[in-house]
Formats: sequence, C-alpha cells, structure tokens
Amino acid sequence: MTNFDIYRLKKAGMSNLLIYQFLTLTADCQEKNLWSAYLPLFANQI
Repeated sequence: MTNFDIYRLKKAGMSNLLIYQFLTLTADCQEKNLWSAYLPLFANQI
C-alpha cells in the first residue's frame, strides 16, 4: 500500500477511519499480486 493508493482512496471519498479499518483488515494479506488485483475493484465499489 503506497501513499498514492491511500490518496486515491481519499479522492474516491473514503474517510480516514474507513481507510484505517480497511488497512487493518488487509494487513495480514502478504500477497501483493492479490492485493493489487482487488484494490481497483474495491475502489470502484465506493
């Protein structure tokens, strides 16, 4: 998760609390490829 990814989530209208909770939920995920594959899908759902 880069600062640019966080910036995109904020730009999409997510609050800092939601971003924090999302990062906490996904902190255990070590699969970078899986993460990068699902982040755009998640961002589009907002």
